[in-house]
Amino acid sequence: MSLALLEIQNPWWTQPDWFAQDLHLSGLKKKPTYYDRPEAAALAKSAPGIHIIRGPRQVGKTTLLKNIAHIWLSENDHQPKNLLFLSCESIADYRELESLLMPWLDQHRGVGGILLDE
Repeated sequence: MSLALLEIQNPWWTQPDWFAQDLHLSGLKKKPTYYDRPEAAALAKSAPGIHIIRGPRQVGKTTLLKNIAHIWLSENDHQPKNLLFLSCESIADYRELESLLMPWLDQHRGVGGILLDE
């Protein structure tokens, strides 16, 4: 995966108003059964660690991760490039995942966050 593809998955790196254009977040409050998920704010403000979000397909896990990203970036004084979102759907194995994460980690270790989706 190239830097260009990472930039597509992490629109906040280049677009401050990314959340208004995001397909998952833009229509969220228009849904007939919208529920403001308090765990998004809790996770965005939590101490560093590994948090696992599980659930069946199409229940909002990706949307929750993007909501966490929005809160983390808007309520804190974090640099946008210190947050990495990575959809793992097209990643073949752990070696490929490692090759994608290690260059980013080398530059952002201790100051950033990683959101892995599936």
